[in-house]
Amino acid sequence: MERLLSVADIAPEKKNFLYLAYLGEEAKKAGLELARFFRRNGVECLIEFKDRGMKAHFGRANKLEAAWVLAVGEDELRKARYGLKEMATGRQVEGNRDELLAVLRGR
Repeated sequence: MERLLSVADIAPEKKNFLYLAYLGEEAKKAGLELARFFRRNGVECLIEFKDRGMKAHFGRANKLEAAWVLAVGEDELRKARYGLKEMATGRQVEGNRDELLAVLRGR
């Protein structure tokens, strides 16, 4: 069995989930609603309840190997437009939740 496994080309399963990063209490509440929206629409989403700075959120998302990070802060709440970053490529997209759902689904 060990010989078979040593020559088998088995790639680890790629993690394909959205990490939701927020700044502030209002952004946290909005983030929870966004997480519910994305989950209802088939997107795996992680939101942590520990308050962190944005840099720490991105570091945590990188450590967890999140595919995407959605940033929610005061400016984003005011405009109802959020920043979405693809971690592997660094590509960034801004949009409302429906536009970002289309991006996450690959449309």
